[in-house]
Amino acid sequence: MAFDSLTQNPKVDLNGHEDGAVSGVLTLHAGDTLHFNCHVEATAERASKLGVPMPSAPLNLGNKAFDAEMCILNTFVSGDPLEGGFSL
Repeated sequence: MAFDSLTQNPKVDLNGHEDGAVSGVLTLHAGDTLHFNCHVEATAERASKLGVPMPSAPLNLGNKAFDAEMCILNTFVSGDPLEGGFSL
């Protein structure tokens, strides 16, 4: 998801269990928090939808394309730094 003035993020679909987010610039203030959740859906239906093979064994976190799962959070910050810094 991107939180800028150009990106239109998909809306959350609770019934379809699809991720989504608000759209637009996300302004954080001192004391605000962010929550990042990584959900792995390894089902035959999901694999077929994405056009990828089903895992042949349980997935673990790791740096592998088909044998493990990676959760990546990229962050870009602009504007004046918050007092006390910024950390995730």
